[in-house]
Amino acid sequence: MNLRLIGINHRTASIEIRESLAFSPEQVRHALDVWQDGSTEIEAVLLSTCNRTEFYVASEGPDLPPAEELLGFLLQQKECQAKTIPMVSQIISLKGLDAVEHLFLVASGLDSMVLGEAQILGQVRTAYQTALEAETVGSMTHALFQAALKTAKSVATETDLHKHRVSIPSIAVADFALQIFERLEDKRIALFGAGDMGQETL
Repeated sequence: MNLRLIGINHRTASIEIRESLAFSPEQVRHALDVWQDGSTEIEAVLLSTCNRTEFYVASEGPDLPPAEELLGFLLQQKECQAKTIPMVSQIISLKGLDAVEHLFLVASGLDSMVLGEAQILGQVRTAYQTALEAETVGSMTHALFQAALKTAKSVATETDLHKHRVSIPSIAVADFALQIFERLEDKRIALFGAGDMGQETL
């Protein structure tokens, strides 16, 4: 299977590195548009969340670019200086079935910082949809992401993994704040940040 994944996540990279390679939805679409302009025969999907950035490429024909070249493309899109990122120690690079297995684990919430975290399924679906709109999806990535989404839905419905919906904000409130305070209703809260995690925490 001519499939390659390169990326970073909470297991391999520091928060500074993850932040430097985090793509907004608009940046994801722009990067895919640039990729499409230069590599029309190579399929691509870019998944970027607060804890991971993963670039999946596939081809039935030409050989895929090496991991270093794919990383260079991401760094260029983020206008990062390659020398500021310790690539070897913090970048994951998987090929073939190893990349397939990884995506299935990610989509199912089994590779999340909080096991069973449910938001990732929607994020994987959004990454796939964005690549569809950018026309960087082909037969291989279509089959791959459809299978990953189907598997994740099966995990959610046929196991108890998502029985108690968990996320980093829910852990922060339930396991941390409530150990300090008996109740939260009468407390004043300062929230820094304007992203989805901040809204969910609030």
